[in-house]
This record gives sequence, structure tokens and C-alpha cells, in this order.
Amino acid sequence: MPLATSARPVYFNMNVYSRPNGKGMIQHIRHTIVEEDEPPSCFNLQSRHIGSVDLNDPFIKLTFYRSKDCLGASIHSMKTTCTHSSVKLMIKAKSVSIKRLKLVSVE
Repeated sequence: MPLATSARPVYFNMNVYSRPNGKGMIQHIRHTIVEEDEPPSCFNLQSRHIGSVDLNDPFIKLTFYRSKDCLGASIHSMKTTCTHSSVKLMIKAKSVSIKRLKLVSVE
């Protein structure tokens, strides 16, 4: 049974926390979702300490960079598998790129 793309959120919301378990300084990132085949969107982070993130779409790939504007080599990549739960991280990054993953239907 194919998954409906209309079930996915229209806006991508992510909260980036400077401490684990949703604590510390918070940065809200809201972005109009682009199609799966478009290049990733890049956001500069207010705090370079990343302790945890909350997402509203489980099919997103996050890539963190040590430099601003998502330049250079990435320091951490992750594909999310759940929504509205805090994903714990303890990294130092200055920017993050967000890529929407394609849904694959299994019949």
C-alpha cells in the first residue's frame, strides 16, 4: 500500500537545543518543505553546542557541519526515524543541512 505524501507535514519544524533532553538554549527552525529531488537546505546555528533536536517529519536527513553555510566536510549525519522525540547528540557544529528523503512504498 503506497504512503500518501499528503500525510507528510507541509512545513518542516526542528528545535535545536544546546543541552541533551530538550534543555538549554533553543533555536526554532521552520522551513517550507521542498521536493525530495531538490538540493538540501542549509541553516546556520545560533549555538555551536548541539545537545538534542526535535523534528516533526521522520523522513529527514540531517547533516551537521563545523563551518558556517554548510561548507567543508560534515561532522555528523543522521536519518531520523521518529517525530516529536528528542534525539540526543553531543556535537559542536555551526550549520546544518536538511534533506527530505523519498518515501518508498512496499507492496
